[in-house]
Amino acid sequence: MSYSMVWLNGQFVGGWPYGYASFRLDLTPYVRADGHNVLAIRLDNPVPKDSDWPSGSSRWYAGGGIYRHVWLVKTSPVHVGQWGTYVTTPQVAPDAATVTVQVTLDNDAARDASVTVRTEIFELDDREHRGGRAVAATDPAHVRVPAGAHATAAAAAVLARPKLWQIGGHQRPHRYVAVTTVRQDRRIVDEYETPFGVRTLVFDPDAGLFVNGEHVKLNGTSDGLTAAHAVIRAD
Repeated sequence: MSYSMVWLNGQFVGGWPYGYASFRLDLTPYVRADGHNVLAIRLDNPVPKDSDWPSGSSRWYAGGGIYRHVWLVKTSPVHVGQWGTYVTTPQVAPDAATVTVQVTLDNDAARDASVTVRTEIFELDDREHRGGRAVAATDPAHVRVPAGAHATAAAAAVLARPKLWQIGGHQRPHRYVAVTTVRQDRRIVDEYETPFGVRTLVFDPDAGLFVNGEHVKLNGTSDGLTAAHAVIRAD
């Protein structure tokens, strides 16, 4: 839950004190490529002496241990960075929508790399499975990524007759997935998926929230929602 610390093969890698946010560590310097690897994780969920919360360091009992998803990600030296894609839909109309994709590439190699980046867009069904054929694609972008650094590639695609991400009893939250492929020397070195929805959002200080032109009420009593509502009215 909180104050997690990670060791690999007896060497301290790093940690994260806050249990409500995700984090990432690079295990590369500590991995034995041709041997047995031991990953150890320690955590602590202390109860402050003056706390009125008997369940731990939070007013909500969050438990102790690994109870959320944990991934071990293996990449080539040149790859899409962590959360390295940024997908937006700046123009949405019934006949077409513009989808822009910004990709950040990391190069952990000792030499500069020349790569080609292309993104294809697929529909997702109700079970989050993508369709067999792409419904749109960006033109290939040629990028040079310096050694030990990163570079950004930007491109756009036109999605015909988009199915909108909507909410409400008569609406469906249609989604797509942007599949970004990175090629180096004509060989695929990384593939990165980014689910997204096509929608328009309008925050009006007097009328409230509009999703795809339809008024949507925000209902709730939590502190977070109250703060968000205050920000919306202030804007």
